[in-house]
Amino acid sequence: FCNKFFQCFLCWQLPHKIRKLVVVGEKNSGKTSWSKVFFGLMAKEKIAVLSKEEHFGASMIQDDTELLWVDEWKKEMLSEDTLKTMMQGGFFCQSVKHKNPKMQNMQAGVYITCNEVPDYGNEQENVQLRLYICRTKKLKRTCLDAPRWIQENAMQCLLWLALFINQNIEHVEPEERFYERPKDVSANAKVTKNVPDHIVKQIQTGTLFNPQIPAVPAPKDGDNADPHGKRKMKRKLPSDDGQQPGPSTAKQALLIEP
Repeated sequence: FCNKFFQCFLCWQLPHKIRKLVVVGEKNSGKTSWSKVFFGLMAKEKIAVLSKEEHFGASMIQDDTELLWVDEWKKEMLSEDTLKTMMQGGFFCQSVKHKNPKMQNMQAGVYITCNEVPDYGNEQENVQLRLYICRTKKLKRTCLDAPRWIQENAMQCLLWLALFINQNIEHVEPEERFYERPKDVSANAKVTKNVPDHIVKQIQTGTLFNPQIPAVPAPKDGDNADPHGKRKMKRKLPSDDGQQPGPSTAKQALLIEP
């Protein structure tokens, strides 16, 4: 589950036909709460949300879409052909109002929640070949404040996830570790201008989530700080390493080491 959840952040880097995460469980089992990690790290306009009241439209997927979240998945929401196309990734034909259809590349991560996996009849086997199904149990007690806490601490949740994967990487199949880089390639952090400099340094030095290493302090007043919080980032961008472009948040700093 942890590895598949991590893959949801690796938009534009997902291999063709890599299986997508489906979390199946009854109400109050935490399925939806974990989606708050995405909303804490991704811009809302870059998340395509398909809820149980809607039908999927190809126009939901754009060039900058980072995640497709299907909440309370029902058969009526996605036809067999549409589901297979979205799950396997790659190019598909997209209708454009008053214009000729265009080819759109589906490279966003996918996170699906449901109470039970819908039955697609004769196509069920082909559908499930594209899915990685994890089942959750109902929580013994719930915390109404948990979703807010998860969203506010989304980066810490993702860091914990990355550390846990690293500690148990031998249990992850090689084909599911497509994000690993060769040992001779530097894993430079890729972050955007909305991340403060001191957080960037903590990410790059590995001190953000390690209490044994002194953290890089935030700039004090008068210490080249911008009172309006709009100080520009002054750091060299990573050189082109042949990788696909990553998502527009600090999550790309969490490259798993081999």
